[in-house]
Amino acid sequence: MSKSHVLMFPFPTLGHINPMVLLATHLASSGDLDITLIYTARTMALFDNITNNLTRATLSQGIKIEVFQDLLDPMDKSAPISPSLEMFVDSFPLLMVKLEELLHKLCNVCETKEGAASHALPPCCIISNSFLNWTQDVANKFNIPRIEFWPSSVTAYAMGSYVPRLLANGQLPVKPGSSSMCQTNIFI
Repeated sequence: MSKSHVLMFPFPTLGHINPMVLLATHLASSGDLDITLIYTARTMALFDNITNNLTRATLSQGIKIEVFQDLLDPMDKSAPISPSLEMFVDSFPLLMVKLEELLHKLCNVCETKEGAASHALPPCCIISNSFLNWTQDVANKFNIPRIEFWPSSVTAYAMGSYVPRLLANGQLPVKPGSSSMCQTNIFI
């Protein structure tokens, strides 16, 4: 019986990586899934000790790790990711190419080992952070589902989905002198 393969791509900050690693280890513990976590080289370098611990923990669970180079210098440990967020976002086209290359590689390995058990299976889905919405385009290109992973509370997600409505209704930004948003009906 062959396992299904899941690619998982967290946003490269600890608050996003840790929940995805927990999900990955939980999914891997079922024994029915091969998991590959994708990190950026910058993330691996910045969180040196932490990612080494994460790497050891995930590898001990049988989780594979792929590292993609982005536009950020992995050796520059002086700047945290936050000031480099714009550069990371600028890396999205490069990361998209890297993800497509990985998927091509995984799909080609399977095609060449037709009939034989392949260690590198094509993924049945991509689980990626909500902020990496471009992974949906890649998933569509390879005709595989993408599952959006949101590590924050449902309240934060719901608030984000209402912001456009609040802006359209003129309820945001809050007008100077307003004592409270409760004065207007924001739950339409």
